[in-house]
Amino acid sequence: NLLQRYLLALFYFSTTERRPWRTCNAPVEDETSSCIFDVLIQIQPEKVYSEKDSFRWLSEKHECEWAGVYCDEFNQTRAINLKGQDILGTFPTELAMMPYIQSLTFSHNEFYGTIPSELAEMKHLLNIELHYNYFTGEIPNEYYRVYSPQRINFAGNLLTGSIPTDVGLLTTVKGFFIQENSLTGTI
Repeated sequence: NLLQRYLLALFYFSTTERRPWRTCNAPVEDETSSCIFDVLIQIQPEKVYSEKDSFRWLSEKHECEWAGVYCDEFNQTRAINLKGQDILGTFPTELAMMPYIQSLTFSHNEFYGTIPSELAEMKHLLNIELHYNYFTGEIPNEYYRVYSPQRINFAGNLLTGSIPTDVGLLTTVKGFFIQENSLTGTI
């Protein structure tokens, strides 16, 4: 799937302009495709990682084998989990063009800027975890109209604004986490 590989590569390049990720960056001269992926397993009282054999992003391996990318039996990306990878930058909106993603987990990184409204338009997205980054601004209204979300976690950012009554439209959500922001209003 050329589009899938292109969008994942675009995501990688967009988020490594200022510095590399914690682990499993693109191979440089004389490096193999293999890498040890640091999986964040504990947050408090300090971050603790477990090591997992994986493959580098942008390696010659199929993108479904890259660290933190999870695909179905048809090699369609269903989930990306890159929590705690020290990713710095704005969140690339192009990821929303991946039609089959069900889960995006990018918590405990250093994303900044606004939360992309485009991600809310992903019709298969069930789980979005962008907590503990540096996102600013308001929660885009599109997230209150998401098709069948189960978990939305925007906690621990720098979000502002009021909580609209549209939050009541989230009838299928099992977890809506917005604590540790500067939001106002009642639910």
